[in-house]
Amino acid sequence: MGPALRSQHVCALLVLELAIAAAAATVGTEWGRSAGLSRSIPTHQDRFAFAPMMRLRGGLLIYKDIVSGDEMVSDSFPTEVIDGVMLKVKSSIITKGAISINTGANAAEEGTEEDEGVDDPTAERVNDVVEAFGLQSMGRFDKPAALAWAKGYLKLIKEKLDANNPERSALFQEKAQGWVKNVLLKNVADFEFYCGNSFNSEGALAMAIFEGANHAPSIFYFKDGLDEEKA
Repeated sequence: MGPALRSQHVCALLVLELAIAAAAATVGTEWGRSAGLSRSIPTHQDRFAFAPMMRLRGGLLIYKDIVSGDEMVSDSFPTEVIDGVMLKVKSSIITKGAISINTGANAAEEGTEEDEGVDDPTAERVNDVVEAFGLQSMGRFDKPAALAWAKGYLKLIKEKLDANNPERSALFQEKAQGWVKNVLLKNVADFEFYCGNSFNSEGALAMAIFEGANHAPSIFYFKDGLDEEKA
């Protein structure tokens, strides 16, 4: 593709993006129509619906499994780094195909973060991180299965670090093994595991667990097992 055609292509994509964004801000979208609302302002819960547009214009970091290349999560979700080696992501439960509205009114009138959306008993409720990246549930592991996966995966991460960042390797192994021993294995019955959409179970698995009174799980990843890619 020559420079002129490439420029026309980029312009066409930007025009399309703006058109979609404009539609999403009105009742004309499926979300607004389903909710029967005249104002459709997306909250962070709807970020999965806008991911293609955000990737088109950049501004997101996509975290990809170093083994399979599967996209596992992005920085458009609330994240924090735990003990220098674990990436913790706060997920939400959303109504699939509906948009959540936050007009800035009283929280009790607006509804809680997890129960916003269309009041439809037939509507499908999904986890936003799982839905956004097509993660596939592998159910729950017992201790031997969880340990076998963790050992193999941490070995692959160590090999990568030894080759590219040897100073980081020893620290990662110490901290990651500590997390496996003190968090994962001690609470393994409470974790649900998800692989990427290629169904590769030797690489990164998203480890989801409910914490406290949260209505949606926190999802953990080994940070060094993910490559950051700017969208």
